[in-house]
Amino acid sequence: MSKRPLGLHQRMGDVIVEAVQRGVSLLPLRRHQFDREPGISAMVRIAGVEPWTDLSLLSIRDLADEVIVVDSSNDRQVLSRIKTATDQGVVVNHIRKDVDIYEASWIALEAGRYEWFLQWDADFIAHTDGNRSARGLRERILSLPKRYFIVSWPLVCLDIDLFHQLPGYIHREEWLFTYHPSARYTRRGPWEYRVVPLFFKPLRWKEVYGFHLRTVKPPVSLLRRAYRPSWMRTSREISLESYIRGKIQEDYGTSDVNLAGESLVEVFRQHLAPYRGEHPELLKPFVEGSEEMRA
Repeated sequence: MSKRPLGLHQRMGDVIVEAVQRGVSLLPLRRHQFDREPGISAMVRIAGVEPWTDLSLLSIRDLADEVIVVDSSNDRQVLSRIKTATDQGVVVNHIRKDVDIYEASWIALEAGRYEWFLQWDADFIAHTDGNRSARGLRERILSLPKRYFIVSWPLVCLDIDLFHQLPGYIHREEWLFTYHPSARYTRRGPWEYRVVPLFFKPLRWKEVYGFHLRTVKPPVSLLRRAYRPSWMRTSREISLESYIRGKIQEDYGTSDVNLAGESLVEVFRQHLAPYRGEHPELLKPFVEGSEEMRA
């Protein structure tokens, strides 16, 4: 989940916390397993229509020992997408529960069986070949010393389709951390953040291990994503869908979510530039034969 730009005081506070964390993390505190097995639990949360779910799960088959899918969506295709992945060897624990993203994170964190916890969204696609493959990432993670870590790395973001991106935008967050009872998720307004003890050592890897197809999805899904933060700041006495219908009447002069979604896409498209790089192996069937879309 992308973070809202923070104010000056909050940014200064985050810098101070990180500096203290780096200092404290020099202490040789050995990691305790807390009854968790060596390995990696991945979390995937689904709250709407996520058309890339099957490929997202398949892309981390060689990375995660299990994938905990917390599903609060009304998408009838979720089960078939999960089955596509499980039929090809992905170990999935599918939890169907009507909760928000924050509560879903807690459910997955508690359900995990392994020492490492990975946040992996349903629109993330990992490399499955080359020197930045999911298998190589797994080997790198499991070769780390038996201490506490929180790890970030960048993801290439694609927008609207597989051939465009917002110029200069790279999505970096702390996707991975070692399990500890005090490591948790917390809210700051409508946004969610990971919080770990100060003795966790932050690692900032520069290698790009995958892609975020952050707006490569149906326009109506993008509309939900656009209005969800402001809806979260309300009392939420009405549903997100009712809130959206009211807002698009103000913003787009229509109550038709499909028309409003298409208008949103066209406005966003004006800010994009062609993506000229390579795609992950799993995306290449969707790319080949469509090179004219790069323009």
